[in-house]
Amino acid sequence: TRLTRFFPAPLHRATLRVAYGLRHRWRLLARQRIDGVSVIAHGSCGGILLVRHSYGPAVWALPGGGMSPNEHPLAAARVR
Repeated sequence: TRLTRFFPAPLHRATLRVAYGLRHRWRLLARQRIDGVSVIAHGSCGGILLVRHSYGPAVWALPGGGMSPNEHPLAAARVR
């Protein structure tokens, strides 16, 4: 990515983890509602795609993301 040109990858990942934690705590304090989608992407051989983000909990999860206000879930799940 563009940022890794300026910051070493370990520093970039650590910064993302801190930002994720701060944003999570802010949303809890502000009681901000979070809408999002997850998708199940599977191949012809029966495998399912899982991702592990460089921020947040270190777990394997379904790919997905947040939704904009008034965005339909199918539109949010569509590949851009």
